[in-house]
Amino acid sequence: MNLFSRKVLFLALLTVLFSVAQAQTPRFTKYPVMESGAAIYMPAAPLFEKSYSEDSSAVYTAEVQYENIVYGVITVSLFEDLGADTLVWDGLLMSYIEYLNSQVFSLTAVSDPGYGHKLESHPYARGVLQYGQNSEGNQSAVKGWVDGKTLAVLYVIYQGEMNINLQNIYLNGFRFPAK
Repeated sequence: MNLFSRKVLFLALLTVLFSVAQAQTPRFTKYPVMESGAAIYMPAAPLFEKSYSEDSSAVYTAEVQYENIVYGVITVSLFEDLGADTLVWDGLLMSYIEYLNSQVFSLTAVSDPGYGHKLESHPYARGVLQYGQNSEGNQSAVKGWVDGKTLAVLYVIYQGEMNINLQNIYLNGFRFPAK
């Protein structure tokens, strides 16, 4: 094989590798959460649905699937401000996550919750992270955020392994409404 043939083969191999890498790595784009003032970075355009909770809080939900991974978000614009007590914030957020884990995601095993997460774009927000698995072997990573006025739960559902960097980009991709 001459030098020219090797260069052509090398370029063709690089092109294939670049194409494979691009196909497996989603591009996260910022999307508004309807009229809530919040935003979320997702790998595809979400179609949000709006409803109201029993206490008249506005609830926005959306899911997108990208490469066999489900990316979901639930955003709640709280009807009543929770005040400044962060223990109240944590309690409400964790009860919401526990409800979703058992009633919506049907998780049969969950990790202990990881408290104390911070969101660089909104330093007053509090975050909780929890991992789980359902009876079909689907893995879940669920991360909730709260700031006293808005509550958000982001989740990914997948089989097998998921790139932890992509998972973190998504789970930390919520943006609270401007104050």
